[in-house]
Amino acid sequence: MARARKVKAELPDVKEFTRILRLMSNPTRMQLLILLSRQECGLNDLCEALTIPHPSASHHLSLMKMSGLVLDRREGKKVYYSLNREMWDEIWANFIGDSKTKGLIG
Repeated sequence: MARARKVKAELPDVKEFTRILRLMSNPTRMQLLILLSRQECGLNDLCEALTIPHPSASHHLSLMKMSGLVLDRREGKKVYYSLNREMWDEIWANFIGDSKTKGLIG
């Protein structure tokens, strides 16, 4: 009984992680994340690369921005998007784990 409590106490809170994974499960959002993992991009570049309309890209970027997966930077009238690497690293560290901690599957 005590061992079961200890094992349960070691479980991370997966609600936020599940929400992020659900957000990433959309193919368009995943493609946007892949592009943004390579370099910072403006909306026009992202739309052209994925051949999607501006409103669609804006919607997906807005959802990812609200979740913290994506950051934006304004330069005059242009907005540039990038992957929030700090959050991305935290997500994977919690999922897989690192040399000091155990993640969900590590």
